[in-house]
Amino acid sequence: MLSQYSRSTILIAAGALAWLILALGSLMRIPPKFRGPGLDVVAIFVAAAALVASVAVPERLDHDNNARQAKSTCYTAVIATRKALNVMVQGYTVAPEARDQRRADWESLRIELQNTYFGCQDANLSNTTRSEMSSLIDNFDAAKKASDRPDPDAGYLDRVTTWTIASLQQLQKP
Repeated sequence: MLSQYSRSTILIAAGALAWLILALGSLMRIPPKFRGPGLDVVAIFVAAAALVASVAVPERLDHDNNARQAKSTCYTAVIATRKALNVMVQGYTVAPEARDQRRADWESLRIELQNTYFGCQDANLSNTTRSEMSSLIDNFDAAKKASDRPDPDAGYLDRVTTWTIASLQQLQKP
């Protein structure tokens, strides 16, 4: 159970617990005639609130930071996929007969699609976007084989373009 919390969160919680014990100990040393009936309750309430906040705030910060990092990683991977796609399209435009270079372009796109698939695992993408990504990877070999001539499989490349645009739009939403 403790493994899900960061070391700093546990240290902060231990400090807050120590503060709670100190507050209770201080209340016990105050002579009863100076202690008000609500002083005990207020001190315990404040100490308990500090204990809860000392765990909740760092955990929320960690969660938000992890979400931002996952979004950033996915965004970078999608941009790299777009770059590989653009290189491929430009290659077919400039030198469609350079079969070795076109095959290398397809392999670059394959690598970037796979990197994007793994880079976007923790990002907040819709199920439709995730299933389309899986479909693009599953259909890659057929599209590559169909493009082993001077003209590429334009339908597949359009699907990759559409997917990257949709993914980038989703990643830019707050």
